[in-house]
Amino acid sequence: MDSVWSRITQTLEKVHQYGQPLWITGHSLGGALAVLAAARLTLDIDQNVYKSINGLYTFGQPRVGDRVFVKALDNEIKPRYFRFVNDNDMVPRVPDRLNQYQEGGFISFFDSKGTLNHDVGFWFAFLERIKGSYQQKLDMIPSFIEHHFIDKYIANIKKNVNG
Repeated sequence: MDSVWSRITQTLEKVHQYGQPLWITGHSLGGALAVLAAARLTLDIDQNVYKSINGLYTFGQPRVGDRVFVKALDNEIKPRYFRFVNDNDMVPRVPDRLNQYQEGGFISFFDSKGTLNHDVGFWFAFLERIKGSYQQKLDMIPSFIEHHFIDKYIANIKKNVNG
């Protein structure tokens, strides 16, 4: 993030002159970088210029910060921060909580059938992952890998939009 940050802010200064809304998104590592960019824009830079972040949407994003970081970011943008997690996708569970990493935003969880569930709790996600783990024994590609593919996220989004 540090290596490209000055280019990002220069570009934003050129194109973001009239308070237009800004949407930030990313998948996997791109999701983690999207969170870091949103945090820098809302926590570190002139609030009057960048307050118009309309939404932060991540897909298969790993945990990014500790409890203090997550609380600070959630205080600023939680109503507009959505983390999509696909069933048994392993990436959103790393790094582990033992190292103090936490989840932020609202979790939108695709269960083992691809149905979207909003702002789920730990136990709901845990039980759904067990179902996914059972199914993985029948599959050629383990579900914790397959469920991380962006095409799986796109397919589940389409399924939930179309009915």
